[in-house]
Amino acid sequence: MSPLAIETSGHGALSENYYLDDGAYLAVKLLIAAARARREGKQLSTLIEKLRRPAESREFRLKLVDVEDFKAYGAKVLEEFERRAIERGLETATPNHEGVRLNFDGGRALLRMSLHDPQMPLNVESDEAGGVDRIAETLRALLDGFEHLDCSML
Repeated sequence: MSPLAIETSGHGALSENYYLDDGAYLAVKLLIAAARARREGKQLSTLIEKLRRPAESREFRLKLVDVEDFKAYGAKVLEEFERRAIERGLETATPNHEGVRLNFDGGRALLRMSLHDPQMPLNVESDEAGGVDRIAETLRALLDGFEHLDCSML
């Protein structure tokens, strides 16, 4: 399990705090880390300087439209999306408690349900320029045919 989970929206949770989405807790942790870094003559940014960054990343917010129970419909989309990916020989990252994560040569994608809104965020990262578009093309095919899923922005 990851010790830290952060969404692109800025929501974050730490395993030590039972993965609660608690901004005040995270703010205090960052203040403590900043004070320690300063005492050592470093910047807070040194804590993440060794993290790998993708060359490209993009988030697509796929809307669920005209559906009564968006969470139930989204769960079916995730199940079928994963089935289609496996059928095509794509590598899924399991276990995954967020949604369906796919690994591509030089990139990755995560499709999940929004906790609050009738939409499915799709995050795509690539280690090379132009890779997000290449991965998105594959994802379009995997998402084709879901009647209540608006993929027009993909």
